[in-house]
Amino acid sequence: MDLATGKPLAQVQAEMLQVAEGVRNSSTVAALARSLDVEMPITEQMVAVLHEGKSPREALGDLMRRELKRESEL
Repeated sequence: MDLATGKPLAQVQAEMLQVAEGVRNSSTVAALARSLDVEMPITEQMVAVLHEGKSPREALGDLMRRELKRESEL
């Protein structure tokens, strides 16, 4: 996606002919996860890039530097 090249979301959307899935509801999903105390680091970083101006490179770096932890048992 063009976001990785540094284009702002508004410009990317203006140039698209289709709907960018997840852009409109990403903030809602992240807020719901926080309210339920569910960690969703990829969604959180996606929101930061899409809506808060974080660079994709920085978001990826933050994800890769996360401390490893065991997944919960279902």
